Amino acid sequence: MRIQFVIVALGFLFSLAGNAAQRSFAVFSSKQITPKVERFYGQDGNAFATMFCNSESPQVMIVDSRLTDLDGKTFLFGSLQACEKGRADARNSLNKCLVELVIDTTTQAAVVKVSRCK
Repeated sequence: MRIQFVIVALGFLFSLAGNAAQRSFAVFSSKQITPKVERFYGQDGNAFATMFCNSESPQVMIVDSRLTDLDGKTFLFGSLQACEKGRADARNSLNKCLVELVIDTTTQAAVVKVSRCK
């Protein structure tokens, strides 16, 4: 009985650690810097991330010094198409949906999620 409790408790702790690796940031506005570069801004109007959708390395860099553990770090999109779709989704959905940049600090993966559309 005690072993089962320990196994359940360890499973719970590992699931918490796995979820803690994902962080999401709401995008309140977006600005195209170049045809392949997009900057995301938070509710306070400050930039927090820059997307680079190029064929060599589709990625997003966190550019907010208030996020000391993430500032300057890059996270990769699964493909150039995923990066371009995320950039287009963010630009086209901001007024009617919740747009979030989701990063995984363990796998260094990034994705743009759109939800709760009006």
